[in-house]
Amino acid sequence: VVEVMASPEEAYKMWSRFEDFPRFMANVVEVRKTGANTWRWVAEGPLDDRIEWNAELTANRPGKIIAWRSTTAGVPNSGEVLFEPTEHGTRVLVVMRYGQTAGPIGTLVGRVTGSSPESIVRQYLRRFKQLIEAGEVAQSTAL
Repeated sequence: VVEVMASPEEAYKMWSRFEDFPRFMANVVEVRKTGANTWRWVAEGPLDDRIEWNAELTANRPGKIIAWRSTTAGVPNSGEVLFEPTEHGTRVLVVMRYGQTAGPIGTLVGRVTGSSPESIVRQYLRRFKQLIEAGEVAQSTAL
């Protein structure tokens, strides 16, 4: 969860430009639209492995929610991003469900490198806040 100084509509608009995710998600290499509600994702995983998957939107209400699910076998993930108005802007809440593509070894590598999915999402949200409020991401918050 992060609160940003922007309206729910502005926060939603920035979050819904998936091709811009590499600007604030350091591990995301590319996001490319493949259909009306489908996208191809490329990310760097543990030990510099490239992970690629397809995803489809399952909910898309401007200023309210964006939800997705992976359609690629072996890369299970789904989630939603909620945009809730607050007194000073918008609370952005990310809920993700995922399976470990690398099994127990991937979990161990994540623990050793300090790159748990939860800490990565928190870093991404901080970077999103910087981008929407200042128009850029500070280099000191890189993963």
